[in-house]
Amino acid sequence: MTRASATQFSSRRAWKNLGSTASYIAAFFATTLPISISFHQLPPIPLDPASYDSPDALTSDLVNLNNVHVRVALTSTLRSLIIDLFCYPALEIAAHLGIPAYNFFTSNASCLALYLNLPSIYRNTTENFKDVDTVFHVPCLPPTLLNHLPDTTLLKNTIECDFLINCTAHLAKSAGNIINTFETLEPKAVKALSLGFSIPDGPNQTQTPPIFCVGPLIDTHRSIDGNSFWIREKRPKVLVGGGGVGHDSVGGFVTHCGWNSVLESICTGVPMVAWLLYAEQKLNKILLLKELKLALPVNESENGLVRAEEVEKRVRELMETE
Repeated sequence: MTRASATQFSSRRAWKNLGSTASYIAAFFATTLPISISFHQLPPIPLDPASYDSPDALTSDLVNLNNVHVRVALTSTLRSLIIDLFCYPALEIAAHLGIPAYNFFTSNASCLALYLNLPSIYRNTTENFKDVDTVFHVPCLPPTLLNHLPDTTLLKNTIECDFLINCTAHLAKSAGNIINTFETLEPKAVKALSLGFSIPDGPNQTQTPPIFCVGPLIDTHRSIDGNSFWIREKRPKVLVGGGGVGHDSVGGFVTHCGWNSVLESICTGVPMVAWLLYAEQKLNKILLLKELKLALPVNESENGLVRAEEVEKRVRELMETE
């Protein structure tokens, strides 16, 4: 798969994820767990997805236009607000209500440390990241090439890039960041974030907010989904794709390095082959290979393709290594 096709796959998947949440809410209430959560359905925003060039552009407008509806839906008894990376406009609502707003960062502490530094890296780099082989250094992270940053940041002055940079610039403005990780998995990054460090904010310096590690948050009941398949030559088998890593028959996992799947693999003791596609998966791969040493790499050829022989080689290496 080429980088271009990987990006297209990412876009198709993102468009799909912008659909209705009705089925998720129904499944949530169908569980046997005690329910103490209520859902507020916001009025629909009349936006035409076909008029947007990318899901990021649509998401940016959708989040900003929904702010007024979120403010109306919130009650005066609210004590705090928890948002995700892309919903940073809600920080204005929290400030208006005089309550703290926390960011729930669904990836790892290392990625958070990088994202906190990303706006400064962006401001101080004149070229497009994709054209730069420069290595940047964050003390608690492995050395990382600029062209290994998320795909949406590789071309400057695009809607997608500006949106993500704006999102990351607001991470330091929350009352704290809640992270799906645990200290013994990422001791360097967690320690650095816990102690706090200064990051450039234009001409000023901003201190990073507190962190709260709440991981590992994983779905231990996920079944093997329709996007996964088995490699059946050996037993135990190798799983390629999504959920079901904890299945008794799984002896290895070819993963695209999404953090949820990585955590599931770590918690079930399943070794990994790292075959990334998009988003922050490049950063997760670096963490897995260089820092945690919990995965084998799948190497691309010069044209960005991954050959079948390379996948076979890495799977065999994983299954035959003690």
